[in-house]
Amino acid sequence: MHSKRTLSVCRTAHYHLQIPQNEIKSILYVIHGYAQLAAEFIKEFEALEKHGILVVAPEGLSKFYGKERLPVASWMTQHEREDEIKDYINYLQKLNRVIKSEYGEKPILLLGFSQGVSTAFRYLAASEDKIFLALACSGSIPPELKASDFENQRDLTVNYYYGNDDRLLKPENAKKQLLQLERLKLNFNYHAFEGRHEISETCIQAIIDFQNKLL
Repeated sequence: MHSKRTLSVCRTAHYHLQIPQNEIKSILYVIHGYAQLAAEFIKEFEALEKHGILVVAPEGLSKFYGKERLPVASWMTQHEREDEIKDYINYLQKLNRVIKSEYGEKPILLLGFSQGVSTAFRYLAASEDKIFLALACSGSIPPELKASDFENQRDLTVNYYYGNDDRLLKPENAKKQLLQLERLKLNFNYHAFEGRHEISETCIQAIIDFQNKLL
């Protein structure tokens, strides 16, 4: 008789840091999209290096070969999705504890790009730490989340960004994500930019502007 069982095992996770040139004032976690690597994704945030922001780029636990036969990472698939979600939430929570133990308590900002938006929001819903700003870039808000999941984040501001020429997330689908944010009763702003599936300059500037308010 066939039966399925589960076994929890240890995994080695990888993450990259961009340490600012001056004193660390806040911590920004950046969650990459599907078929990306943290080492490449973190380069999107080089402009933040002189603004006192520690950038932390965790890498998805699942690896595979991308279109050019180069290794890339993913956060999850539909196969055994609940276990994969649980695993990456535990991973991000442990990473946050490690970062806080090394760099102290700092205001936390969170950014998700593409597939990383869903990952970031599931982590956000599970986090006991106060998140000051969440930036959702060209991705989907998980439909299973409820307003009650964000009771600890009522002071949170969410910025949602989408490109008007994004072939992976059409503007009409992006606008549906705004309805999801309304359903979750989150305080959010949205920004449509001239561009495709990418981190926009307006998003980077918003992080800098928010950081300046904290100083």
